[in-house]
Amino acid sequence: MDTAFVIGNGESRNIFPIEHLKGKGIVYGCNAIYRDHPTLCDHVVAVNPPMYEELKKWHDTEKKPKEVYHNHLIAGFKKRSLMLDKAWEGKNPQDKIEFRSPKQKILDLKNTRILRNKDEKPDIQIHGIDDISPWDYICEGDTEDEVPTGLKIYRMWRGGDVKKGNGIRTMDFSKSRGSGMSAVLLAAESGIKNIIVMSFDILGARQWEMDSPSREQNNIYKNTINYPDRMSMKAYLKYEWMYQLRQIVRKHPNTNFHFINRREYIEGNMFLRWYFDQPNIRTGIYADLKRWIDGKRDDIKWMRL
Repeated sequence: MDTAFVIGNGESRNIFPIEHLKGKGIVYGCNAIYRDHPTLCDHVVAVNPPMYEELKKWHDTEKKPKEVYHNHLIAGFKKRSLMLDKAWEGKNPQDKIEFRSPKQKILDLKNTRILRNKDEKPDIQIHGIDDISPWDYICEGDTEDEVPTGLKIYRMWRGGDVKKGNGIRTMDFSKSRGSGMSAVLLAAESGIKNIIVMSFDILGARQWEMDSPSREQNNIYKNTINYPDRMSMKAYLKYEWMYQLRQIVRKHPNTNFHFINRREYIEGNMFLRWYFDQPNIRTGIYADLKRWIDGKRDDIKWMRL
């Protein structure tokens, strides 16, 4: 296999049946993905200690040599009332992709029990903060205040809510560690040729309803255990994710990166064109991902930012 799929937990993921990735490449997931896809991933990354403990407890239980049943594995599914019975992207017929409705998918899971016999163990590796590369996202020749063309913020972020009496904070994204970009880095350092980075929405939820970048909290597992209950995304997060992804792409020039999301999350993110300026990263939509796993790579027309 020449492809790794790194799956984020952005809500755009709801329109693509990620179980179809099984057997098409090495699958990397993040945090609570095991809750509703316990057999999908080859690797799951969780750098937040409480989330890692939850993941490890499940993983250790699964490895016990006994029959284990998974009943109603829908903890990660929340109400998705805004989802359509048939999902599609954009108005271009070439973008159209239709799968089982999310409602039907949930019903299927409710009526399914996955039985492992006493000799079967899950073939999955879990990774915590101590398992992640010590690389600090800094490439040779980088300086602290260097900012690529077209951007005003890159490695260093300064901000805060002065109106609420909070002071100005300074963050150095080279020192930050999150599960998503740690998973991308893990895949890149494996030496695999192609990496599909999918469902990293970067912007807030329901971007397809917005005329400007959304800041609504965006995560499939939001408001569940080990996920913060908040209405809005932290202001700096999108800059952190884009900085770290660009640095990973720069660090691995012989790896092909393919960023996949809904068209609205690509065209609505005014910064992507400046972060995705390297020759080894391309951008596409979920319909392109379907073409990839169907063996029709040559039919993909990657987007021009």
